[in-house]
This record gives sequence, structure tokens and C-alpha cells, in this order.
Amino acid sequence: MVDFHAHVLPCVDHGSDSLNTSLKQIVMAKKAGVKKIVATPHYYDNKDSLSEFLQRREEGYKSLQEALVASSIDVDIIKAAEVNLQTDLFKNDLKKLCIGDTNFLLLEMPMNINWNSWHYDAIDEIIALGINPIIAHVNRYSSYYTKRLFEKDILFQVNIEAFLSFSSRRNVLSLYKNGNAHFIGSDIHGKDKNPYEKMAKYKSRYTKMFNDFELNSYNVLES
Repeated sequence: MVDFHAHVLPCVDHGSDSLNTSLKQIVMAKKAGVKKIVATPHYYDNKDSLSEFLQRREEGYKSLQEALVASSIDVDIIKAAEVNLQTDLFKNDLKKLCIGDTNFLLLEMPMNINWNSWHYDAIDEIIALGINPIIAHVNRYSSYYTKRLFEKDILFQVNIEAFLSFSSRRNVLSLYKNGNAHFIGSDIHGKDKNPYEKMAKYKSRYTKMFNDFELNSYNVLES
């Protein structure tokens, strides 16, 4: 499996609070059969400068890589970010926030405000820059807003949390059937919960869907 959305880099955002926590997260992932983790620390343009964020991310990535080698843990970590869509975002070089060496960007839509025409136009502007947005945890947004997103030629990621209740699981199945769910992510933050057990469980139940998620992930990572 590929975890396409995870907060596993130590001390980069409010996800992993230490190298020890990161190692515990990755051990859980490996046990569940995860081979690659897209590390997506939060990037909020109104809280961080891009240079400071990239430096902090690099420090967290290097320390984690060294610890994985020392512990003989074979899980591939790919640098990325979960980028919050804000009005000043376009002053940044978005390529530096993309997943690995690709032109794909994990984009978080606003959670606490109403979306307006600007938010949809901003996605078009990102695409015009040669960046391919992937909408993070699409299962969390109201269908009232996502309807217009589904009209665009973009990709969508769902969180494993969406499988945990009947109604949300039905929604994910509908998204997948309609071509609006392409990747699965743990969205793991701390060490107290283990979403990877749920990923393994639902992969065995929805094998074709999860195989498609994995194929899509490799297609993006190798692009």
C-alpha cells in the first residue's frame, strides 16, 4: 500500500511531536503492509514563510531517514506538503511544495469558511501554472461545495476515516464509482491511534478499490 497523506515528519507541524513518535508511526505502517508514505506536513501561507517551512521539513526528513536506516526499517518516505488554499498562496513557488519531484500538489480546501468563486478559480490558476492539484480528504467536505470540484479534471484523496461508518463508507464507494476518489491516506498525526490497522482491514474488504488507489499513487510518484 501507499499512504498518500501522513504527518510523520518529526517536529515539522502538529503531527508527529518527536522522532520517537515518527518511528512508531512508521512501524505501524510497515506492519500493515505500507511500503511508501507521502509525508505531507501542513503548510499555511499565513503562518509560515516558504523558506522556513522547507528548511524545517528538510531537517525533519533527514533526521527521520537517518533513524530509519539505523533501525533497518525499509519504508520509502516522499517529501510533500498539505497546502492550505489561501489568497496569498500564489506568491510562492508551488513547485517546491509538490509531491517529490512531481508536479502534483496535495491541496487542502478551507474547512471553516464558505467557498466562493475565488476558490474554484484559484484551482484553475494552479493548473495554469503547470501544477496538478490533488484535493486532500475530499470526504470531509460538503457535497454542496465538491459538486463544482468534480466538474474539473483533477484528482481526489480520501482518508481511511471515511470507511469507519456505514454512511461515510457509502459516500466513498460512490466517489470511487464516479471517478472522484483516487488515493487513500491515513492522515495520521500522533501516535495514539493506528489508522494503518483500518487500512489493512478495508484493503482486504475492498481489494479492487485499494489496488486502484495504489496504482494511481505509483503513477503519480513515477510521473
